[in-house]
Amino acid sequence: MAARRAHNPEAAGSSPASATTRSPEIARFRDFSFYKHRKEIACKEQYWKAVAPIFDMLEREKERGTRWSELRDKAGEVYLPLLQAFLDEVERVYKRDRGVAVRMFTYLVGTRDYYKIIGRDKKRRTEVYAFNLRETLNGEKVDTPTKILDMGVKKKSKTTAEIYMDNGWAFSFRLHSADGRIKPSLKFDVRFISKPDSVLSIQRKWEKG
Repeated sequence: MAARRAHNPEAAGSSPASATTRSPEIARFRDFSFYKHRKEIACKEQYWKAVAPIFDMLEREKERGTRWSELRDKAGEVYLPLLQAFLDEVERVYKRDRGVAVRMFTYLVGTRDYYKIIGRDKKRRTEVYAFNLRETLNGEKVDTPTKILDMGVKKKSKTTAEIYMDNGWAFSFRLHSADGRIKPSLKFDVRFISKPDSVLSIQRKWEKG
């Protein structure tokens, strides 16, 4: 199956430094976390047929005690086909229910207003972002997305998918394993590609000491 490549159709808004939001899991017999608000939405048969051979292989390698580093081409044989199956499934569901874009955003970013504080050791600075999604914080209200504009595998990557939404929001989904030994389960490291300019950003350099 050829991997579709994402492009940024109209990613309005700034592109501040990435910051991890949540780490959803992709695993055998488990629907995606952002479906949980609508129990009648579950992964379809096409998805399970696409991922079953991969998880069968990972289960066999787990029983053998194989390490991820011992796989000849884990990116091409595991990560890329799982990414494509994930993207194909999101696209199928989105065609039936456009509300999945809002649920995905809510799952990743949250339902309450908050400040996110990030320390950048290498750049020796602190960054503060204000997510004023429901106008409980000072400052401009931040518009949430209502639709998906584009999605695909990141250019020159076999491990990362990208999903672009309206109102300046975009996310990257990088598949990875937190364990040295193979398990039939992987996690997404989800990061911001872009956020709208209305997300207040404050940056302060550290004093030399």
